[in-house]
Amino acid sequence: MRKDFKKIVSLGKFYFVGRILEKSLPFLFLPLYTKYLTPVDYGVLSLLTILVSWSEKVVAAPIGNGITRHFYDPTLQEVQREMIFSGWVFTFVQSIALSLCFVLFGEKISEQYLGDLRYVNIVFMFAFVMLTQPLGTLMFSLLRIQSKAKLYVTGNLIIFTSSAILQVLLLVYFEMGLEAMVWGVLFTSFAKLIFIFPFTLRNLTPKFNWVVLKQILHFGYPLIIAAVIAVLSKTLDRVLLNYYFDLAMVGLLALALKIASILDFAISTPFKQTIVPIIYEKESNKKEQLEFMRRMTTYVVAAVLFCTLGLSVFAKEIIMVVSTNPEFHESWKVVPFLLFTTANEGVAIMFGNGMAMAKKSLMISVTSFYVFIVNTLLLVVLIQLLGLVGAGVASAIAFTFRNVIRGYYSNKYYGQTFENRKIVAITGLSILLYIFSLQFNSLQLLFLIPAKLLVVGLLPVLIWKFNLISRSDKKLVVDFASQVYKDGLKSALKRS
Repeated sequence: MRKDFKKIVSLGKFYFVGRILEKSLPFLFLPLYTKYLTPVDYGVLSLLTILVSWSEKVVAAPIGNGITRHFYDPTLQEVQREMIFSGWVFTFVQSIALSLCFVLFGEKISEQYLGDLRYVNIVFMFAFVMLTQPLGTLMFSLLRIQSKAKLYVTGNLIIFTSSAILQVLLLVYFEMGLEAMVWGVLFTSFAKLIFIFPFTLRNLTPKFNWVVLKQILHFGYPLIIAAVIAVLSKTLDRVLLNYYFDLAMVGLLALALKIASILDFAISTPFKQTIVPIIYEKESNKKEQLEFMRRMTTYVVAAVLFCTLGLSVFAKEIIMVVSTNPEFHESWKVVPFLLFTTANEGVAIMFGNGMAMAKKSLMISVTSFYVFIVNTLLLVVLIQLLGLVGAGVASAIAFTFRNVIRGYYSNKYYGQTFENRKIVAITGLSILLYIFSLQFNSLQLLFLIPAKLLVVGLLPVLIWKFNLISRSDKKLVVDFASQVYKDGLKSALKRS
């Protein structure tokens, strides 16, 4: 466990920093983009980006998920390189087909989907994005599954930073408007392929293996259903708010969702990218793997809920800072519920690992359908009763339900167990501490910030005090913290 802990920290720090820097770029350049682009430009770019995203779910995601699941499969180690080549070829053929569709039906897409024939050249440019982006995404997933965090993060940072600089140059100095943004997207998709190509060549054997390809597709394709349902689940709340109330209410939810997304890209995603490869690496020793998953699920839940609590107690202050328009300030009330939803999404993979290891990809999609039905019913009822907050409450309940049923089926099909008492206790403590923090909202800022920080700090103290961490892991944490302190002290002494 000590070795695994060190590996998680080592990999996680790269994904964490990389994800923060990568996602901060759009916010950094937002004032420039809004100055040189019109809302219509943003709409066109958004609609075409949605098409590319959907194509990736159909083209690259099944292969990517299949290779990720089978990469460390002991029975496929001898054909691993053939598996990568076969997946790459299959993705490439599909990408060509989709790209040709964009070229052949460019005028129809421009006129009927975008509402104006003048965007036909933009559609043609996106045909090349459709050709290259799924391939780049697939190949970059290989870096993640092989725990090559430095290369993965470095590559993404270089590419996204270069793309952003190119877009700014084309916008400001060449005044290319929407085309500047599209050239940036096109540059990103090609740059990913060029960057990853040498690494890809070293990891494949140019031999097409249809038998192995069918095996990874058998796992990957059923997950498309889950992806589609996930998209519906994440957008239905805004549709219903608009139906029962108005667009202003949708705008409040959109801002709250933007704040909640901080938890996803800064915390949840780095955790997933770090821990999942380690779980798959342990497939050859199921007993060790199950014990690792059992304990690690508890600690991932604790870490994600600690961050959730920290953002939730300061939700009102965060909204006040990012929005100078008082009309948006009411959105803070739904932020904690959306953060709890995002936390459940972030740890969902820990509860569903057993199904993935048992290759029950269809069952993963079935559970997503269950959640969609529950979420829809709750949204219809609670939005009418509670308005904006009802949307958050419904999502929080539905996504908690998802983790419960995925945990059940992971146990049923793979024997994955959980420290249920500890997980429930940590979740309960987080909720109670948030409720307790609400009494400080009326305090002056000078007293409010220390009081809320104290509440957030109580969570790890209570987890430690109530022995929600095992004694052996307590010692591991203490030793690790001690080593970090000693290393930091030595570094400080050297500089002085």
